[in-house]
Amino acid sequence: MPYLALTIALFLGASLAHASDFVMTGQGRVFYEPDAFDLSFGIVTDDPEIAACRDAHLAAVRAVSACLEEHRAAISSLRQDAARLETVFRNQERDRFLRFTTQYTIRVTDPDILLELQHALIASGVTDFYGIDFFSQSLPALQDQARRAAIRDAQAKALLAAEELGWTLTGATHIAFVENEYAKSQRASASYGSRAYAYDVDARPDQTTAVTSTVTVTFAFASNPPGDG
Repeated sequence: MPYLALTIALFLGASLAHASDFVMTGQGRVFYEPDAFDLSFGIVTDDPEIAACRDAHLAAVRAVSACLEEHRAAISSLRQDAARLETVFRNQERDRFLRFTTQYTIRVTDPDILLELQHALIASGVTDFYGIDFFSQSLPALQDQARRAAIRDAQAKALLAAEELGWTLTGATHIAFVENEYAKSQRASASYGSRAYAYDVDARPDQTTAVTSTVTVTFAFASNPPGDG
């Protein structure tokens, strides 16, 4: 049966009446092993004097740039934001100083290089790590798998409800996906095995990342008049 076979084509005789519809929600989740990692970090330099702050910051930027160039083979992409200058106050505004900040994001595909790269960046002048995002370079295909699973989940629930209530499904009249960026690459170990999501329970993941999709489908149905079997 095709994955997207939402319509159950039935011949409706004279015994079927009271056509209406109902909304069913379906969830799909596909676990995957990450194959790409985005590491975000920055250089923060503080000094009361703007010239000294600028010079120290530029020196750190040059050192970090040299470090990134040294590890260029391991980095598949690099983003460097423009330096930001701000005035910061401490001790209820008695101490005023300047702060330069430059932020970076790099993408690597080899997880074994991450720790070595972090140590090298710290040694070169990086002062802050903001986090690391795990994802797959096959996210579009994974997202489609999760959508299909969500549709199948909604259809299975609709068929179950129709069977229990004595209805006959006549088709699907509307569908809407509810998705966001977070749901496309979330850590899912806490809810692994949750009955709220449809997925292959035998495909236990090596890594705790997943792509999810939620769908609402409006199904049309007809109910049998009283006395019809």
